[in-house]
Amino acid sequence: MDFQSYRSQLMHGDFSALESAHGLVTAWLDDGAFKDDQDAIDEALSCAAFNGQTELVSLLRAHGAQVDGGQATGMTGLHWASNRGHLHTVRALVDAGADMEALNNYGGTVLGCTVWCLLNQPMPGQIDVVRYLVSAGADRSKAGYPTGNDQLDGILAP
Repeated sequence: MDFQSYRSQLMHGDFSALESAHGLVTAWLDDGAFKDDQDAIDEALSCAAFNGQTELVSLLRAHGAQVDGGQATGMTGLHWASNRGHLHTVRALVDAGADMEALNNYGGTVLGCTVWCLLNQPMPGQIDVVRYLVSAGADRSKAGYPTGNDQLDGILAP
């Protein structure tokens, strides 16, 4: 796949292109393909976060990707990593300064989005991400407490 086709997929929220593209993205970074395209490198970071590719997130950050950039889908990389249960990627993004209170296109914070997904689109790792976000200081008041899920409410209780 050439860079322009890849960029087009990124800008339309098609994250599947990045799932197995670590080597390709690394080559494009080395060749400077992202050099003057901040939107594309930011979307690549969101895509890497969506897929739980923590090493690629770090590499893209080292090449100038903004930790809260890449919101063509209406969510930041942290929203994606969190709601998909990628705890290691979530930690890396929070450590890099990602905004846990950033709102997605539905008006949800990262914690609120993750809670909604855990209740409606459950995936392995989401409960651990909720625990981590709460311990990292995410605002619990925007998470939809009480949820009706005893385990989740035990974590979110003030």
